[in-house]
Amino acid sequence: MMVMMMMMLKLKLMTNDVVCLVSTEFCNMETFNATCRRAEIVLIDDARYGRMKLGRCVTRSYGHLGCAADVRHILDARCSGRRACQFIVPDPTLYSMQPCPEDFTSYLETTYSCVEGFVFCCRCQRADQCSTTVRLSFIGVKFEK
Repeated sequence: MMVMMMMMLKLKLMTNDVVCLVSTEFCNMETFNATCRRAEIVLIDDARYGRMKLGRCVTRSYGHLGCAADVRHILDARCSGRRACQFIVPDPTLYSMQPCPEDFTSYLETTYSCVEGFVFCCRCQRADQCSTTVRLSFIGVKFEK
């Protein structure tokens, strides 16, 4: 699924439409918030949880920088294909990853974009069984959520 979503982002870029990639870090106890305009959906490009670099969330290394887990698949399942996605960092799933020694606080670093699309549901028993369709200027692509 992620390969197809990456292909969709590249196709969108080739149409000369502007796609704004939002890259941010969310510190401990902050709220991750990806919200798109009407008729757009979130597309997670990258997501890592750990102590990647010094910055706003990590001000001293204490010898532990660069430890991180790739959590793109987690955020992709939770957020891609939706108009909005919010949760407190770390949530239990991210916290259980423990990419760094547990005495050190980790943070979430994400890159996402909003692309034209919509979510529809036909005879779904649960929301996670819905299909997501992303429409691009010259091609229609459907992937299962």
